[in-house]
Amino acid sequence: MKVYGKFFPGSEPWNEDSVCSPEDAYGRSKFEAELGLKKLEDSEFVVSIIRTPIVYGPGVAANMLRLIQLIEKFPALPFDQVNNSRHFTYIENLVGFIDRIIEVKASGTFIVMDETALSTTDLVKHLSKFLHRRILLFRFPDFIINAGVYLVPDFFERLYRSFCLDNTKTKKILNYTSPFSLKRDWL
Repeated sequence: MKVYGKFFPGSEPWNEDSVCSPEDAYGRSKFEAELGLKKLEDSEFVVSIIRTPIVYGPGVAANMLRLIQLIEKFPALPFDQVNNSRHFTYIENLVGFIDRIIEVKASGTFIVMDETALSTTDLVKHLSKFLHRRILLFRFPDFIINAGVYLVPDFFERLYRSFCLDNTKTKKILNYTSPFSLKRDWL
């Protein structure tokens, strides 16, 4: 998702056709790789670009792993009543989409994600239940959250702000819907 650049709360959800404006070296390198691969595409070499929000499941790393580590270390966390909405991708849903892309030899850009967005509160509750950890959730006052977004934007935005996507085009082209839902299957 870094290829899109900065997500602004209240803006339209990104989709497969959204303009890319990467802001950092990571996002620019991903976008340049996509452009380079697209140049190689021909009738015998199909290029499928897959974009996902945070992936979770066995062997998870990066931000999801950090959240799991917070839940394992601290009996109380400031994630009560976080009224945001974020999309995630379960690893099995990602595999299912990749299988479908290969099966139909689909070319283009695809957004792979779970059907239902979750709040940080719901995600932490789910993870603590899965980890068999009793956790007390409390809420930071808004001024602390706003200060955090200003001072440490990457960290606070991922935890307290919304990040929504629209993969309607992906589902239509592939005639495929995520088979697993965190909310339906595990919450």
